[in-house]
Amino acid sequence: MMQLQLAQFFPANYRANNGLEIWLGFVLNGDYDFHFHDTMPGALGKLTDPALRLIGGTRKPDSKEICSTQIGHIDLSGDTPSLVWVSGGFQGCPCRKIDFGAEKASKIFPWTHIFEESDLQSYYNDQIQLENAIIPPFESLQTLKLDNDEKEPNKPWEKFEGCEAKFFCGYSRVGGKKGDKDNTVLGKVIEFDRRTIDLFKFYGDIWSGSD
Repeated sequence: MMQLQLAQFFPANYRANNGLEIWLGFVLNGDYDFHFHDTMPGALGKLTDPALRLIGGTRKPDSKEICSTQIGHIDLSGDTPSLVWVSGGFQGCPCRKIDFGAEKASKIFPWTHIFEESDLQSYYNDQIQLENAIIPPFESLQTLKLDNDEKEPNKPWEKFEGCEAKFFCGYSRVGGKKGDKDNTVLGKVIEFDRRTIDLFKFYGDIWSGSD
């Protein structure tokens, strides 16, 4: 109940998914009997084709990338990775009122392989394809900005303004060689098994009303 009230007021209702930030309600109520999961959240979807991320037009990056509106938690304690929750439903873009022409013209999404407005509309409206997850590295605040000479990502997450600024790209590797030093930090790349993929699609079909 506390969180429902909090969601009505600024700044809690600004750029926060109040349906998920339940811990804030506990804190405001003076209840600190909770803990955060040790595993950081990950980007869910399909790995970006390395050919779309060529460095200098020729070299494929060492890092892997997933760009998605869907962020989730993965349990790594078992024999196989298990998806615990996903943040934004099953749609490519959960926002209902999108001006696809404006989105296309402004180039505020990260994929160079989407060229037509109709393709963008399909991408936003279709169910996301769950195959992989990337849990970007995080060791300290210093790992949030790791400039490097290799033109690899310099931060774990990159935010884009598409889909009302809900698109994020997560990276499996951040940093690289800079001069005679190497500041590389590594995250985790997860490949879901067929059962998890099929179950996710099954739930997605129910959620979207598909046959």
